[in-house]
Amino acid sequence: MAERADNYKVLQEMKKRDPRAAITCQEILNQILNAARESGEPITSAIVITDETMTEEEEEMALFEGFLKEGYPPDVAEKKAREWLKIEERLFRE
Repeated sequence: MAERADNYKVLQEMKKRDPRAAITCQEILNQILNAARESGEPITSAIVITDETMTEEEEEMALFEGFLKEGYPPDVAEKKAREWLKIEERLFRE
């Protein structure tokens, strides 16, 4: 499981706005990484952190890059990124 370099930037910006949210997000990230290491299985997933300050285009690009890092070809990565945005929209409607 690879953590994207931009995740650090997102967490640092989040820390400025809401330190508790950033700490919680980092703790969840650490738990995911620890569980992945302990499983002993090959790590093939990328972790992508997005937040409410990102535009839909920024989120889509971050997801697209994550899927590319997982080894998907560009056309599949683009499709999967759009699918994840639709799922997110349904989950977090206000």
